[in-house]
Formats: sequence, structure tokens, C-alpha cells
Amino acid sequence: LNSASRSLILNGSTQYITSPTLTGVDVIQTDFAVSFWTKFTSNTAGMRFIDLGGDGFAIRTGTTAGTIGFDTTGGVGTATYSTATFNDDVWHNVVAIRRGTNLKLYVDSVQRINMTVTNATTTFANVTVGRRNAG
Repeated sequence: LNSASRSLILNGSTQYITSPTLTGVDVIQTDFAVSFWTKFTSNTAGMRFIDLGGDGFAIRTGTTAGTIGFDTTGGVGTATYSTATFNDDVWHNVVAIRRGTNLKLYVDSVQRINMTVTNATTTFANVTVGRRNAG
């Protein structure tokens, strides 16, 4: 924790946060919003910023270098990523919003993804920030 700015700074490899296991919480079927700042230069696919684990969803880098998007699993089984790239060593604000069956992703106030989710699952593990839930 950076006490001067009251922010959490993670190094992208060995530093992360994990919540206790979520029991009876169906995040993917509940309206929510999540926002975070990121700055990265890596071309690694699948770097997870936020991962609900189990059969939940993740906000992560895509298979094309520098893209950001959603990986929804379980009954949904969809991965959707931005066409723009963000691995430019500049800070970017990422906002994900779920309202009803609509899931949107904004990067720097520009909508990058608008998708419909259906058949969402209710199996979740921990919420992990800064790495894939499985390690």
C-alpha cells in the first residue's frame, strides 16, 4: 500500500490480492461495475487484471499483444477483446460494467466492448487481483 496516495501498487508478477472464497455470490448474474488503472508493456496473452476464478470471469490481456477484454467462462464460454492496444507504458483507466445481460468495457472513457452474456454460471472461487486465480 502506497501510504502517500492510498493506492495499491502491484508489480504484475509476484504481488496480488486474493479474497476469501465467495459462497452464494453470483457476480456474473448481478449488476456491477469495477474500475482500475493499469500500465504495462508486456505482450503476454492472458495476463489477468481481475479474475473471479471458478467458472466466473476475468478482465485480462487478449491473444493479440496489448489488447484488453473479457474472458467469460462456464455456460457463457466467450472471450472478447479490444481491437486497440494498450501495452504502451502509459496509465490507462479500465472500467467494466454489467447491467442485465449487457457487459461493457471502457478504456480511457472510450467504449471498447459491448457484449451480451447469457447462461451465466454460479460457480465461483476467490476474487484475485493482479494474477490468474489458479496461480
